Amino acid sequence: SSALVERRGPDMCVSPPPPPSRAAPLEPLASPKPREPLSVFLLGDSIAADYVPALALELGDLARLSRKSGNGKTSRHVLSWLHHALAARRRSERRGHGIESSPETIATTQTSSETSVATADDLPARIDVLLLKCGLWDIRRFPGKTSCFVALDVYEANLGKVLQLSRQAVSETGKVLWVSRTPVDDATHNGIQQCFGRLEADNRDFAAAAARACGENGVDILDLHGFTAALGGSQELFRDHVHFHRNVGDAQGVFLGKAIRGRLEGRSGMRALRNCSVAFQRSLATVAMSAVLGAGLHLYHVVRIRFASRN
Repeated sequence: SSALVERRGPDMCVSPPPPPSRAAPLEPLASPKPREPLSVFLLGDSIAADYVPALALELGDLARLSRKSGNGKTSRHVLSWLHHALAARRRSERRGHGIESSPETIATTQTSSETSVATADDLPARIDVLLLKCGLWDIRRFPGKTSCFVALDVYEANLGKVLQLSRQAVSETGKVLWVSRTPVDDATHNGIQQCFGRLEADNRDFAAAAARACGENGVDILDLHGFTAALGGSQELFRDHVHFHRNVGDAQGVFLGKAIRGRLEGRSGMRALRNCSVAFQRSLATVAMSAVLGAGLHLYHVVRIRFASRN
């Protein structure tokens, strides 16, 4: 009989309630989308050309490295270039596409046996880390002049403006990092370079000004000077008046790459965690809804049976 209640003698026998309905099968966790490499952009001087290949290798698949074409030159040049590059990127965004999609943006490609790094005349559409370095051109002393090519107070003021503009160049969660000066050996430099001179004392003063500007703008400093100075004396370091041997440049690139990775890997991990968290929350909501429905159905049958037994 399909009736829930049967009469058996004087007693009333009630059929047991049906078991709770099974929860709906869980949705499989969505696989996180393949992570796009983060973007690191370098705005530096001629020293950077020696460490860029090793830096790109150290960053690996975590980040894509590109750099401004040519030499950044003085702080005045960097400030002017950054100002115009930001304006160009805004114009491009208003036209409905990022600068990276423009084929005219990539000017050349520096190629080595291990890696290639794009050099650009404009800012990429997205920058997660902006590496900045300038000062060697500012501290040049020309014959007949009693001061550096760019005065110390002007350099510090320029850097303050550069760092402020740099905040606009990076993404909302991006970072601006300052790469500190590299060593200058007075005897080595001025014995080779006859057109102008450089002094380590000036280099030190300008580095202190850069540190003050970075402190005022909340910008971290990567101590390339301290790292490089610990690698050896002038003969072990310099291949000419101011540039370094290949092995030194490679070591510099690895040093900078590790410092950048340490700052980027946390962000990359959080991004992946957020992707997994969304999928987990959806599955958890499905489980909770199924449990509520099952409990409600079970309660319905219990109440119905008890009501029937009283009648």
